[in-house]
Amino acid sequence: MYWRSGTSSRGGPLKSGGKYPWTSGTAAEKAAIRARINAAVRWQHKTGHASWVGGWAPGESIKMTPVASQFAFARFMACELKKAHIPYAINADTQFYDGEEGAWRPAQEPLLNAMIAPECETPGKKPGEGNVKPSAPDAISVTPAAASTPGSAIP
Repeated sequence: MYWRSGTSSRGGPLKSGGKYPWTSGTAAEKAAIRARINAAVRWQHKTGHASWVGGWAPGESIKMTPVASQFAFARFMACELKKAHIPYAINADTQFYDGEEGAWRPAQEPLLNAMIAPECETPGKKPGEGNVKPSAPDAISVTPAAASTPGSAIP
């Protein structure tokens, strides 16, 4: 099952009825996201097929410094997908990387890190205790720009 989470530059999903469905992460906003994730999990169990989110982003604008609602959405979405064991793609490459300049956008790095290696809450653990392992061995100590060099593209 493939599903895509529509997103916008104002910190989360696209407008629906003229309003953004994610503002600050209210209980209703979180429940709406969990409902979609739970539907995907049920479908996986019913069919035996894998599900993944083909692309999502907490915003589209590369001209804005990320705002609190974008961080909240990114962290929540990534954590919920990880808890459900649903892999995902980040559909915002130009938001984080300037292909023409061949460089990462430094102002966007904290937001990208929130999407790739979010600090997720674990029941029974204190905040910051038992963080999700990074996707790459050096992901904690290396910035995306440092991990991506001309030499790293050579097999």
